[in-house]
Amino acid sequence: MRKTIAASLCILLAGCATIKTNSDYPATVTFQFKGGDDVTALTFWRKRKDGGKRGPVFSIGLKNRVTGLFKSAFPPSAPFEEKLDPGLYYLDSFVVSLGRNSFYLSQSGMYWSRNGWDDENDEPLFLAFTARKGQKLTLPVVTIIVSEDEDTGWDTHFFEFSDPDRIFTVGKRANKL
Repeated sequence: MRKTIAASLCILLAGCATIKTNSDYPATVTFQFKGGDDVTALTFWRKRKDGGKRGPVFSIGLKNRVTGLFKSAFPPSAPFEEKLDPGLYYLDSFVVSLGRNSFYLSQSGMYWSRNGWDDENDEPLFLAFTARKGQKLTLPVVTIIVSEDEDTGWDTHFFEFSDPDRIFTVGKRANKL
């Protein structure tokens, strides 16, 4: 029940998590992250700023971030295009629908307090990519598979994607299939 309430609140607040570009020549990046049953996974991203500081969080996964919440929080998976300033971006956290009003959260806490960067090793925990000035970049389609760990009984996640061009930097919590 607590996970459902926390995830619902995250989804509602995600409507406020948008990004504004400052560059004259922003990169155009196409994202597509999906969970089971081909529904969109709600992902939260940050730009890695100079000096290792975290940039503001923004969300990808709802075409209309406000009205989408009242229709279906997890619509069918589709590509999302976003204009981003040049730089390094990393997956900060994500939410995947498990059906029947339950959700898998990659990390506990509210989206703005999560950290998808391993500060100790200076690398992403999940995935990262670099956007260049004026670039048109299509990220590999990522499926997030959630399953129960037989030993602990806890849910765990795996990323499934093909990245022959090595667009992503893969972190230690990506659990790539």
